[in-house]
Amino acid sequence: MTAYRGVRAAAIAALAVMALQGHAAAGGAICGNGVIESPEVCDDGAANGTTECGCTTSCDYVALLTPCGDGTITDCDGADICDGFGGCSDSLAPAGDLCGDPTDTDCNAADTCDDAGACLPNLAAEGDPCGDPTDTACDLADTCDDAGACQANLAGQGEPCGDDSATACDGPDSCDGAGACASNPVADGEPCGSGTNTDCTDPDTCDGAGGCSANDAGDGTTCGDPTDTQCNPADTCASGACQVVVLPEGSPCGSQANTACTDPDTCDQDSVCQPNHAPSGTACGDRRDGACTNPDECDGSGRCDPSDEPDGTSCADNVYCDGEELCMDAICVSGSGPCPAGEACDEDGDRCTHDCGDGAVAEDEDCDDGNTVDGDGCTDCAIDVGSVCGDDPPTDGTSDCYMSCGDGQLDLYESCDDDDVDSGDGCDEHCQIEPGWDCFADEDGNQVCTPMCGDGVVLPGEECDDANLGREDGCAHCQVEVGWVCDDGEPTECTQLPDDGGCAAAAGGGAGAPLLVLLAVLAVVRRRRAR
Repeated sequence: MTAYRGVRAAAIAALAVMALQGHAAAGGAICGNGVIESPEVCDDGAANGTTECGCTTSCDYVALLTPCGDGTITDCDGADICDGFGGCSDSLAPAGDLCGDPTDTDCNAADTCDDAGACLPNLAAEGDPCGDPTDTACDLADTCDDAGACQANLAGQGEPCGDDSATACDGPDSCDGAGACASNPVADGEPCGSGTNTDCTDPDTCDGAGGCSANDAGDGTTCGDPTDTQCNPADTCASGACQVVVLPEGSPCGSQANTACTDPDTCDQDSVCQPNHAPSGTACGDRRDGACTNPDECDGSGRCDPSDEPDGTSCADNVYCDGEELCMDAICVSGSGPCPAGEACDEDGDRCTHDCGDGAVAEDEDCDDGNTVDGDGCTDCAIDVGSVCGDDPPTDGTSDCYMSCGDGQLDLYESCDDDDVDSGDGCDEHCQIEPGWDCFADEDGNQVCTPMCGDGVVLPGEECDDANLGREDGCAHCQVEVGWVCDDGEPTECTQLPDDGGCAAAAGGGAGAPLLVLLAVLAVVRRRRAR
């Protein structure tokens, strides 16, 4: 614009010089006759300046730079002035010159002058792209409006966008009104998925981030059957399920020893760890068979029993006092005098003897109280009737005797006390339980002895005793069964009487029946006399 104005001023100055030159030459011409006569430059017939820049009375144009026309001054239109030739110049800026608002944006370029002197705004067409070119479901590319402003094209809040799928924990995506596509997760802890509630899992819940959490117990957590054995370990959780762990039959367990008497333990069909021992008597180990050793055998418990003869077993002769050979650690070694200090072999050489009353109980003595006093519980090394003897601590081998038997009270060294010193009633004269009897205290505290049926010993009140309590073998509950005859042995042996298939034998009709009945009666009478 400044350059334009400089050029314009120079042109006007040139016109002024030319006008002055013409005016100076106007001599002798008739001004105002409407005829331009030299040196007139104009003659409007009136020569009185009928226009702003027209002919003056001197027949010259109005002076150069004289204001005329429109006096408005803008960026694109300067003040109008006479051009010295009768014309009024409008002083317009060249089209395209900057004017007005110099702001230059995507939608509104800087204003420029047109060819008529007007300052025109340069607005982009409505809808032209501008600003942020990003184009998403919730924020389309920016565009110009009809006023030259760049408008953001945001989708409304709640408009669908992104992932339109919906789950129990995540709704379809939607625009947030600020141009972003937001997910819509369900709140943390809300139920979803499986509602199963077991030892290994709680009901599923949303995690607040759109996922459905299984809420399973950690793998290895105990569940179900807590039994924990080698063949049936405790049930444990795995991936939310309770796993039952049972080893199949034959699986190894327990001891895995593998010897002549046992195979490795294995699980049975009931998930119990069973030993696999060889049967008792199975050959194993040392097979030597000598005076002090026998072939080894399995004991049925997985061990190999050496089966050696006990130490002290005679391995040469049967003479007791001649220094016989004896087994020692499964070896037959020479023996020494068998009698302890103070004793000697008897004249037959088959036992050790010592004097009664020396305070040491020998094999043929019931007691030895260290004296020869009669009636003190131990007389002639035999226990008196009504007395009991033992070795009080600290033990020294000498008998300590008490005359307490028969008072009904169970005292020291007594195994029973039935308030008498009679034998044959279960509790003998020394208050010891007799073979085949059982003694106990009744509800009043009194000692009571009863025969033990089934021990093989026939006692008063028992017709027989075959060492068992079974029936249909001739002796049931120690009574002879009908149709049987039993001997007087201990244990009793019973024989079933023949059956001729009818009632003749019982009625005396059979030839052999009376004889069999007679034999049975004689057997019973014999047994009772033996008692």
